[in-house]
Amino acid sequence: MRLLLKCILFGVVTLLAGCATPSIDSGYKVQGDTSRGVVWGTISYEGQFADYQLHYKNNHTGETGFVKAELVKIEGAKGGIFALSLPTGSYTLTGWKVSTLYSSTSVSEVGSTFLSKGGDVNYIGRFHFSEKTQKSEAVIGLSIFDNSKHDQTLLSRMYPNIDISALVIDAGFINTAFCGSQLNEGVHCEKSIVNTPVR
Repeated sequence: MRLLLKCILFGVVTLLAGCATPSIDSGYKVQGDTSRGVVWGTISYEGQFADYQLHYKNNHTGETGFVKAELVKIEGAKGGIFALSLPTGSYTLTGWKVSTLYSSTSVSEVGSTFLSKGGDVNYIGRFHFSEKTQKSEAVIGLSIFDNSKHDQTLLSRMYPNIDISALVIDAGFINTAFCGSQLNEGVHCEKSIVNTPVR
């Protein structure tokens, strides 16, 4: 009974948190669709695999969603690539979440906007999750940086139909401060850690 209750609760929480946005399929073509653009990047991490998510919101419609790290081989790292077809407009990266079997850490923030523009293939960066131990407690941090030269190779391999000439780099977004293991000055963050006891 408890297991059933936990499964139902997990399902409700997942629905309330937004829907996972699937990456585009490998045959997707950008040309000719002015109402949608492609937003893409990579997620890498250190340590054991967990569920790594980036949460976002459409600033015009309020619609929310999230992307997850898929297990693929990234040169010199563990992680994955995401490529989303999103309606043209402005979006906010609203937070991130890391879940393991026994704990879940999530951070939410207001700020850090990126764009989806019809016909563009907008690179928003490499999102790298790192884990450090401070005072016998694991602290997870997120850094965002431009790794476009290496990530373009992965994009071409995973999505051969995407025209690289349409690639733009969202330098304004990549160079913004976002909540990590330290709270950044002037950035409002809310951090939540939920530990699940071992049974």
